[in-house]
Amino acid sequence: MGVPVEDERVGDDDDRVQRTTTGLAVWKDGQAPSFTDGWRTYRLENPQGQQTVASGQAATPPQTGPPSSVWTRLAACEASGNWATNTGNGYYGGLQEDLTFWRRYGGTRFAARPDLATPNQQITVAISGQAAQGWGAWPRCSRIIGLR
Repeated sequence: MGVPVEDERVGDDDDRVQRTTTGLAVWKDGQAPSFTDGWRTYRLENPQGQQTVASGQAATPPQTGPPSSVWTRLAACEASGNWATNTGNGYYGGLQEDLTFWRRYGGTRFAARPDLATPNQQITVAISGQAAQGWGAWPRCSRIIGLR
């Protein structure tokens, strides 16, 4: 998972975020971390129920993606935290998803456009898109907040 560079608690749910030399690790106290290298996201698991150790562990894809605080930070960069923004540039909502992304990753089950959906619905679609495309779907802001 790389060498730790920065460690902080973020968001209302007190997630831990650690920027490393190879990506970003996120977790809650008492839970196994998930890790992203900018393209793939993994959750470290230990099938024997012992303490999770980063080295030598098999990594499997997480079920829920990065914690909400990562998406909140990304929205703050992408759209000044305005989840309902529609500036007319072809990108909508807090995570500035275009309509192709929104449709491809299931957004139309929530609303016609991202800016018409709730933040949680936008995050649900973003998790699907991030799992397929990596953090490159948000090229500028994912770099700015240290996701890649």
